[in-house]
Amino acid sequence: MSNAMKNTGKVTARILSALSGVVGDRARNRPVKVERSLPTKGDSVAGPWLIARKTASLVLDGERNSVYSPSCIFEGLRALSLGASGDTAAELAQLTGSHSLKGDWLGLENSERWAYPSYKGRIATGIWLDKSAAPEKIFENACAREGIPVARIELTRPGAGDEISRWISDMTEGLLSPRIDPGPEALACVASVLYLKDAWKDSFDKNLTKRKCFHAVTGDIKADFMVDENKLEVSDGSSGTVVNLPLSAGAIMMILLPREGLSLSEVILEGSALSSIEHFNGQKELVELHLPKFTCETVIGRIPEILSKIGFSTAEMPDLCRMTGKAHTPTSYAHGAKISIDEDGLEAGAYFAVCAAAGLPSRVEIPPKPRKIVLDRPFLYAVVSRTGQPMFIGSVAKPESEDSAWYSRASHSQEDGADELVFNDEEIPDVCRIILREELSTYRFEIICKIYGVLERSIMLDGYWEALDTYKAMKRDLTAWAVMGGDERTDREEWCRNFVAKWLYTRSG
Repeated sequence: MSNAMKNTGKVTARILSALSGVVGDRARNRPVKVERSLPTKGDSVAGPWLIARKTASLVLDGERNSVYSPSCIFEGLRALSLGASGDTAAELAQLTGSHSLKGDWLGLENSERWAYPSYKGRIATGIWLDKSAAPEKIFENACAREGIPVARIELTRPGAGDEISRWISDMTEGLLSPRIDPGPEALACVASVLYLKDAWKDSFDKNLTKRKCFHAVTGDIKADFMVDENKLEVSDGSSGTVVNLPLSAGAIMMILLPREGLSLSEVILEGSALSSIEHFNGQKELVELHLPKFTCETVIGRIPEILSKIGFSTAEMPDLCRMTGKAHTPTSYAHGAKISIDEDGLEAGAYFAVCAAAGLPSRVEIPPKPRKIVLDRPFLYAVVSRTGQPMFIGSVAKPESEDSAWYSRASHSQEDGADELVFNDEEIPDVCRIILREELSTYRFEIICKIYGVLERSIMLDGYWEALDTYKAMKRDLTAWAVMGGDERTDREEWCRNFVAKWLYTRSG
């Protein structure tokens, strides 16, 4: 069995085991559209936007895809400040503020009112101290006040970073699995994570997704464009057009399409684009939105250099005496993020790790004619929390989707008199096919997998959202099969046995 398949299985198992409760039509267990108003920003925390404004031009690249999380960096630096003294404490206070944060400051906590039962949102921080570290009482009290757990372990032993790596992986539902290696001289490690999985407030119709041309800087390419016609908030400014795409739980994906004649690189360097997003003041319009599906994962390098440029000049040798008992310890940093969007919604995760004295790898009316917004050239986006904070910021220079090899045969279709409704029917031509359908007589959901000439099996599930998540996970495994199909080293019979054992026996209803 391939490593890709093993990892996919572990991720999916964790996601499915964590999901609980289903909101929907009680008879059919389908999603219910819940109307809710989006909250106002109110008195929001200033730090994440300050970090976003200072770092965007240093991190984002107009000629390649990139994504990072100002809120995750903010949370990690805020935890670091609890153990800082002297100039380091003053510099971090300028970036993160000196006041305590209490409650759900990103608005991520779950609520029964939210429409998507598989919703997950969390921001978390952990601190690991080596047994040789000598933290001050003021640091321990501050961590207790902020609700940040502190673990005492032998941080210097080989493999000690595996515990931190597993924590990051678990907190991001397996979306990110960085290798953390504190090293033999480690005194402390601080890690923060941010994870969001949510559906669009109004989902895209998969039948309308079409392959069309995207005008990348390096030349035109084909991409899968999702299409929706809806009333969305839109604003036009000097940098371009900003359109808001709401998620079911109140967060928003805000997308800036640079005006004609202005490149994404120019927009990023000019700096006003983030201001247009942060201080967005748009009006609702009927919009025909064309948005390419994409997946992007980025590991940011040069973190000390970036932090130094935004005001943390002691980043490489900070004074963390209150945390470690030693002043001016050499410190390394790592930040990574991943985001994926499709017709159903968005999944994104990020981590920020700091290691002292060690190293880390670097509807039915006659509507008005809609405004047409086609994101067929490089654009900027931000995923903003329902409290107005920048959770993720990224650039799309060339859409790359995990679904690029798949072609849709049918979606949400039902033949006259048939006792089943097909939700998804996708195929990699001449390789494999996967179908998700509902048996209308029993209100149960069936997933059918076909590897042409090799395998054809099916499983039954009771809930729509569990069936959809399982469908996507099985599809990732089939993608791995297609990718390694030409590798003569692959034991195809063993792969199929493992696939059947993983999905078609243990998941059967």
